[in-house]
Amino acid sequence: MRKALGTGLLFTLLLLTLTVISAVTYNHQNNDETINKIKNEQRQQQHQQQQHIAQQISHTVSHFKQLDSYLKQQSWQQILTLSQRDDFINFANKILTNNKTLNSISLIDYKNSYRLKISTAVNNNITVINNKTITSITELNDIDHAFSLAANQTYINASPLPLNYINYYQHITINNYQWVIKIEQQNLPQVLINFSNSDSISQHFWIINNKGQTLINTAKNSTSMNDNDHRFKRQNFSLWQHIQRYNHHQIIKENNLYTYSPLFIPTKLKASVDFKYGNLSPWYWFQKLTLQIITVC
Repeated sequence: MRKALGTGLLFTLLLLTLTVISAVTYNHQNNDETINKIKNEQRQQQHQQQQHIAQQISHTVSHFKQLDSYLKQQSWQQILTLSQRDDFINFANKILTNNKTLNSISLIDYKNSYRLKISTAVNNNITVINNKTITSITELNDIDHAFSLAANQTYINASPLPLNYINYYQHITINNYQWVIKIEQQNLPQVLINFSNSDSISQHFWIINNKGQTLINTAKNSTSMNDNDHRFKRQNFSLWQHIQRYNHHQIIKENNLYTYSPLFIPTKLKASVDFKYGNLSPWYWFQKLTLQIITVC
């Protein structure tokens, strides 16, 4: 009797062990399938978002054609008349009013001063800076680089501060006088958040440069980040090391799926834009997705 009871107990224990092993194996298979599905979805969404930001860049670059055509019709000299000044302000204001992602349009002379800078303000009003000398070393370097470019070539740069702003520069010659037109773009994170919300996966993303500095951050209040906070590699050093080893990858860490790759520029845009480092943008696209439905060991 005891032998039969022991055999039955052993058989029950073995059956229970096999059941647990089968359940664990099944759960792991389901987790693997779920993870792979999410990875594929995030890769697809990343591709769509990269296309979307490329469209935003292309749309902003197209405004230079309007400005170039307008300026070449003017009989400007080095010093603008009051009428010429007001005319340019009105023309620039129309572009800013019809494009909510644009923050300012600047006319910069060869002496590196803002001959005119027209910026958006609250209630669709504008502010105008006239004949102000530029002192920022970063800005001066960007302007010097823009002056070295051929006509119709747009230099694009996102300075680390202020965060979430992208600057576009183009060199133009009017009556043998050299000028640089600068367009400043803002609100790009909000545009991309709105784009992301229409998809099935909600996520947080950054655009960072090859120095590990944050250029765009969709986190709330990210525009108020100070000089110490905007360094992505300081806040996420282990993730930054991954980027340094693999520039196009996906990793899972602490129940978060991270997807990153360089921000590729479409072929049609390559001929007309300049990133100072070649046609391949020195920016990295970095996404974070929290995995709520699985446990990562």
